[in-house]
Amino acid sequence: MNNLKKGLIEKLKNNNNFIITTHENSDGDGLGTQFALYQYLKSLGKNVEMLNEDFPQEKYAFLGFNQLVKKELIIRKENNEENDPYVIMVDCNEKSRIGESLQYIFRDDSKLIRIDHHRNPEEIPASFSIIDENASSVCEILFYLLRDEVKNFDEQDLKKWANCLYSGIIFDTNNFTNSNVSPGTFYAVSELKRFGAEHRLCYMQMFEDKSNNILKLLGETLSTIEEILDGKLVIYHTTQKMLKNCNLKSEATEGFTKEVRPDNGRQVVIYIRETDNEYCRVSLRSNGLNVQKIAGEFGGGGHKVASGFKVKMDLEPLKKKLIEIVTSKMVRN
Repeated sequence: MNNLKKGLIEKLKNNNNFIITTHENSDGDGLGTQFALYQYLKSLGKNVEMLNEDFPQEKYAFLGFNQLVKKELIIRKENNEENDPYVIMVDCNEKSRIGESLQYIFRDDSKLIRIDHHRNPEEIPASFSIIDENASSVCEILFYLLRDEVKNFDEQDLKKWANCLYSGIIFDTNNFTNSNVSPGTFYAVSELKRFGAEHRLCYMQMFEDKSNNILKLLGETLSTIEEILDGKLVIYHTTQKMLKNCNLKSEATEGFTKEVRPDNGRQVVIYIRETDNEYCRVSLRSNGLNVQKIAGEFGGGGHKVASGFKVKMDLEPLKKKLIEIVTSKMVRN
């Protein structure tokens, strides 16, 4: 890791133009990493843009960077490849994961930097990649990469940086309850706390600050729970009609996967949400079955016990197909 850290710092310091992006349907870990990297690069006087398929949810506004995330590129000049920015892709290791509308930013793989913690990365030999499958989150990885580089930040800037990474870590570990937590995770958050991270603020924003409309939507969503194989498989969903009734957009469902976990007899949990009239997004959670392989069948990915994908398919046929696939694998196991 030391050589990778040195290589990353050299690239960040020796180049001037950067784009930082994360996967579509951006979440706490991807955004926390993105924001912290942006803050560090701006402290070096670099030209930096944060470019995502979608805008961050309002819940992340407290970190202070939401308004800087764009959906269209400003830095690059047409047909000026010599000054193309480096693309830093965080919390995903496949180009397709950032969304169809942003694929044009990938012009030169030698100017691609990947920082991630998911398995089975896409083969991109020319890229500079830091992928640690044992890390709880990308925010944890970035802490170890940049902790010595931010020592000259003033107190307020250091607190801002720490809150970004702390929020991402507690989001991806479900406030330290997931199996991906390690001693290195706790060391990272203890140092971030020393840097000024505000645990209660970050926790409330990540997990507790739900509007009445979101609570109503959550209630409707949980009422759809179906039990298969005597409750070993559980599946539930959110429809566009439900979102409309609650006057919410699909982004409001972030965190709904954490409401039904693989425990108390549940071995696999599937959550489906309609993102529009043609597509559904699926989250798969397990306490044993390798759901990454199932997500891979639909072009998705993630971790062995937590994966997801987006597919152009109606809700009911998708549910039927997933139940068939998962039950067949569970019976064989």
